[in-house]
Amino acid sequence: MFTEEDSEIEMVVSQLENDEDMHYFLSYCRKRIEGLRKEAFSDLDKFIDSFSTRDFERRRRFTKIILDSADFSRFNPKTMSHNLNERG
Repeated sequence: MFTEEDSEIEMVVSQLENDEDMHYFLSYCRKRIEGLRKEAFSDLDKFIDSFSTRDFERRRRFTKIILDSADFSRFNPKTMSHNLNERG
């Protein structure tokens, strides 16, 4: 079932979908929408591992998009998972 939280994730996906470095993060978002939580977190871990070595500007851009989505959210957005907060 598509929820308001899912539409917030879709907003983030639309901003990142043309960035090949975001493959695992986009997969995480799509799997969360589909309700595949375990598989989603596996992709999120892969994203964190691969993205942590990217240059500062790429990491800053990603962080800005995620935090901007959190600013407009009435919920704790699914894009701000515990894994991302702890390891990101």
